[in-house]
Amino acid sequence: MPGTVQKTAWGTRGGSARGASHLRSGLPNQDSLGAWSGESGGRAVVVVSDGHGSARHFRSDTGSRLGVDAAMSVLRGMALPIGEAEARALGRPIVETWREHVKSHLAEHPFAAADWEHVPDAEREDVEAAVADNPVVAYGATLLAVLAAGPDLLFLQLGDGDILCVADDGATTRPMTEDSRLIANQTTSLCQNEAPENFRYAQIHADGPSLPKLILLSSDGYSNSFTSDDDFLQVGADYLKLMLQFGAEKVEAQLEHILSEASRKGSGDDITLGILERLGDAVEVPAPEPAVASQRSKPTSELRPKDVGTAPAPPVTSRSKPASGLRSKDIGTAPAPAATSRSKPRSALQPQALDGGTAPEPVATSQSRPGSALQPQALDGGTAPRLQSVLHKYKVPLVALILLAAAGIALAYWRPPAIAALFRSAARRRGPALRLPGGEQVPLKAGTVLSAAQLRLEPPFDGPVLEVASSEKGLILRNRSGREWSAAGPDGADARKIGIHDSIPARNGERVILGAVQLVVVSD
Repeated sequence: MPGTVQKTAWGTRGGSARGASHLRSGLPNQDSLGAWSGESGGRAVVVVSDGHGSARHFRSDTGSRLGVDAAMSVLRGMALPIGEAEARALGRPIVETWREHVKSHLAEHPFAAADWEHVPDAEREDVEAAVADNPVVAYGATLLAVLAAGPDLLFLQLGDGDILCVADDGATTRPMTEDSRLIANQTTSLCQNEAPENFRYAQIHADGPSLPKLILLSSDGYSNSFTSDDDFLQVGADYLKLMLQFGAEKVEAQLEHILSEASRKGSGDDITLGILERLGDAVEVPAPEPAVASQRSKPTSELRPKDVGTAPAPPVTSRSKPASGLRSKDIGTAPAPAATSRSKPRSALQPQALDGGTAPEPVATSQSRPGSALQPQALDGGTAPRLQSVLHKYKVPLVALILLAAAGIALAYWRPPAIAALFRSAARRRGPALRLPGGEQVPLKAGTVLSAAQLRLEPPFDGPVLEVASSEKGLILRNRSGREWSAAGPDGADARKIGIHDSIPARNGERVILGAVQLVVVSD
């Protein structure tokens, strides 16, 4: 009798949150998530699609949903592994299926007055021309997908966003090399004519322990909420700890709140996270007879990524997340793809206790840059008695800590010269930021484009307002609003006019005056 072999099983989880800036501006969540696993867990698919947020992509929430449907329909029945040529060509059936879905939706729901509600008057003519030339532009979106079939994994990506592989020890890596075309606010898109060729892919075949324990797929609003890529990569180990300690279901139940807080403290964009979890060797199946065993049934002892780049320099599209951005040419045509723009403020989160359904609450610094890690705490119902015991045992140290905290607060308020110097030094290390009217601070980084909605501005300001650029003397704030600003330096001098496309230095204390709203540059 043949023995048995064990088959790797996969589970799927995920969550999505509407971006903080979309809540303010009335835009919908333009991300979509799809997850499927077979009956035994031997096969699973997770897909994340991120609709572009600029004016010309006003149906991108529908476009992202149709993108998920298209990828699901192609990947669910696919056998793995596949050859490089087949993998390289896989983008075409997905894009063709998506375009068929878009055309069917457009036939049933022609463009109407409601579609133009969030299109600024200044952009209306350009948007109408772009959509008339290529209607699928209105549905533009990116795509991330992973197919898991036992020991085989297939990764697909079009546009920005992140796919992370998390090992059993928490080490987090990307299965595909970075696309050099995705710079600043630009991304490839399903709505481009070149979309099938712009897909990237990678494959992995490995034995159970060498496979990733978790695979995370996230829209770019998540990574843009962290101060650095290293901080973002830390979420891989953090989610693994949470799931091992509290179980996948409890973590999934808190995802929407975790992602909402990441958006509120960070990018302001919609954030979606899909999760593939390796459940272990959970399913036993009869072992094949030696005479019919195929060479592919022999798992390797380590990962074998097969990453293939894409053709150099096809057109890319830039994106607005949310409703801000670089003005650009039309999208969806080979010579001149359309562009939307996106702002990338950086911050990170520290979700806390998940006990009793309590939503984790991020802890942020004064720069809206919370720590990078998700920090699990007690979830069980016996917390209170243990807490009382701990407080009694450590009464003296706690009193000392309280006194030290009080002294610190007093020093922070009084700030003698030496302490003030320390505060200024720390501020310089944190980097420049804009202080908004409510006190929230938006970190400034070259290449960032900030919108009126992000900066709490009312009409006549709308869409992209300022761009952060670098110069020989440091960062500058460039007028992108299409109208005049005012500005006043930290020395209290009278406000001066800042014309269209003019700029001011991002100096500590520099005030940017836009109508009735004043923004202050801090910590330069």
